[in-house]
Amino acid sequence: MQKTRLLIAFDSLLRVGSVTQAAEDVGIQTSAMSRVLSELRKIYDDELFIRTGQGMRPTPLAESLRLRVRALAHEASELLFPTSDRNQTPSAAEENEWQHPTVLPMPPLASSREPKLDVSPTPETLSRKISEIDHRASPAKRLAKYIAVTCPGPGKSRPLTQREAKDCFDIILNGLAHEIQIGALLMTIQHRGITAPELAGFIEAVRKSIITNTPSGIQPDLDWPAYISANWRHAPWFIHSARLLAEAGHKILLHGYFGNGPHSGKLELAMNDCAIPVCTTLENASQVLNTSNIAYAPLGAISPQMQGLLDLYHLVETRLPVHYVSHLVNPLNAKSIILGAAQLSKRDLYRDVAHLLKYQNATIVGSVRDFAQIAPQKTTPLYRICNGQSLDTIAPGNRMIADAPPRHIFTQREHWQAVWTGSATDEMAENIITYTTAAALISLPQHSDVPFETALSHAQILWRDRNRAMSK
Repeated sequence: MQKTRLLIAFDSLLRVGSVTQAAEDVGIQTSAMSRVLSELRKIYDDELFIRTGQGMRPTPLAESLRLRVRALAHEASELLFPTSDRNQTPSAAEENEWQHPTVLPMPPLASSREPKLDVSPTPETLSRKISEIDHRASPAKRLAKYIAVTCPGPGKSRPLTQREAKDCFDIILNGLAHEIQIGALLMTIQHRGITAPELAGFIEAVRKSIITNTPSGIQPDLDWPAYISANWRHAPWFIHSARLLAEAGHKILLHGYFGNGPHSGKLELAMNDCAIPVCTTLENASQVLNTSNIAYAPLGAISPQMQGLLDLYHLVETRLPVHYVSHLVNPLNAKSIILGAAQLSKRDLYRDVAHLLKYQNATIVGSVRDFAQIAPQKTTPLYRICNGQSLDTIAPGNRMIADAPPRHIFTQREHWQAVWTGSATDEMAENIITYTTAAALISLPQHSDVPFETALSHAQILWRDRNRAMSK
């Protein structure tokens, strides 16, 4: 009996895609349904359901069991839980009491002379048709299959596997997808919420497309993505943090994107103000890092197709799954990565993806924006991977730091430069720079076991001694 109830609960979870709703459907407490799900996961040795930003989605194994579970659960319900109101069926005499023709007889159905539609295909027919599309099919057919797999909705769809996601994004990156297919796939996944295997597969496709064209050469110590909303109007203090690390002898690759509007060159302007080379190809970036310690590559230098995909934002006015891809591409195979994530769900997602990509060292900064820059006045969580193992660290906040002073003389850009040269004093800005530098320091493999407070002290020394080498 217990196993039968597990089967019925499994069927309900597959149909509604929610522990709470499945509990209501079966008539048990939500906590009891959570225990049932845990037991099912032990039985099948599989997660069965993956949490996304839009609810739970079945794993490929759970999806493969859907039809069998549905059939068995329905039969079990009919046998073990007969409808309670069967004994309350009214007698024939009672039914006859209500017999009376309606005052408005049924009118003939209005219809056209078009040929009759085929009977709607059954789920089994659709599943069989989709399964017949394999790796030998055309790119358009394969992409159509992936859309059909992801879009039917709760209880009828499933996320892509990592391999499927890679093949799917290969097709898009190679320009072999119809624009309607691109929109259908990305909006469907965005509405449901991208999973870690899907994002990892997308990133693998990008890495495959760029690494084949990337020269062998220097391996950066740190990859620093800076993909920033065009609505962000503040100074990029994190660039000064990257400069401190470069002056300390670490090789840093910055890469980013700032939209395609009138401010799209903001990062390039900032790099030029700092004498950081702006590289229009990855080959150029690799050459620069061979001779110096820091370089910046706009997204178009890494993947023009990715830049085109990000520009879809202006057509839909919402972020798409492609906005998460560039953060973990790591185009020159740096030894470690530091990135930012404003949403809690993204922090766990990015670290799960980094594990799937087998990155050994990475830091996801729990920042207020999706790039690595710490707000020092409050505690900041750091979600880390150190030598392949997950490790959480806290950057303690300091509420005593003075707010940024008003700028009476300088523009924002001039003030940003003046803080570095010492022409302006800004305690808040200096702490943003040193706290962010400390987070970057412990991201490096050789400093991964250093406490944050020790790294902060080191960063403060680097800040104090900045430009020393240039002034000699």
